[in-house]
Amino acid sequence: IFSYAAVKYSTVSTNRGSNNLSLVKNKKPHLFFVWLVFLCIAFVAMFRYGVGTDFYAYYKTENWTENFKLNNYRNPGFTIFSILCSFLFGGINGSVTMGAALVSVAIFIFTIYKRAENFPLSVILFILTGVLTGMFNGVRQYLATAILFAGYGFIVDKKPIKWLLVVLLASTFHVTSILMFFVYFVCNAIKNAKYV
Repeated sequence: IFSYAAVKYSTVSTNRGSNNLSLVKNKKPHLFFVWLVFLCIAFVAMFRYGVGTDFYAYYKTENWTENFKLNNYRNPGFTIFSILCSFLFGGINGSVTMGAALVSVAIFIFTIYKRAENFPLSVILFILTGVLTGMFNGVRQYLATAILFAGYGFIVDKKPIKWLLVVLLASTFHVTSILMFFVYFVCNAIKNAKYV
């Protein structure tokens, strides 16, 4: 409800000064409402308990901080991230899931704010297309996806080296992200990659 209200009010706030309540393209909502949307969604994502297939796999913090350390050669980024989350949240159970939710939602919402022409509609699509609930099931996958989503501008701006660096960073969270490097070539083969 709070997310809906924040998105709805940000829609009205983008139309201040216009005679109708229709959406105005290329007009950003006030940053206060972006933070409000972020906090509402992050609160739901961070404080879920038992929701999601992978929840209990990541819930016990000591599984990541004691057993894996830096020996997890396949996902060193996630291993370091989980150790940082454990340290920042005081080692409480659920610190990895809370940290992953906070970071993923922040990256998604603020990238949407930066790149979307219609912020309220984009946030509604973010929620309704299942991206938000998908984060509950694939913690590492959606951290990697959020990193790739933040770097999408490098595809549009035709900067392959920067896109490669983003892909390499994302692959430290989930190794299958390395396949996303080829998306650069697919999108640039299409005439207008902005709308892919």
